[in-house]
Amino acid sequence: MNTIYTTFKRIFPKRHTHELRYNFITRAKESGCNLEAVMLWAGHSFDKDVKSSAVDRGYTDYSKEYLIREAQKIDYPL
Repeated sequence: MNTIYTTFKRIFPKRHTHELRYNFITRAKESGCNLEAVMLWAGHSFDKDVKSSAVDRGYTDYSKEYLIREAQKIDYPL
């Protein structure tokens, strides 16, 4: 991680690496990705961070394929 941070700061001295996280989460939400999937990608625990039903908290385990389909929704303009 230190190498990524150092390289990022060399290329973008006035920016912060956390902005990448904000940007990714924003693009994912704007693209219509499932909120729970976005929270998982961001490292948040859905049951701790958002009030949800018992079914969502204890019985939802997204497949790798589903998460990939959700990620493919994200539109990054070039």
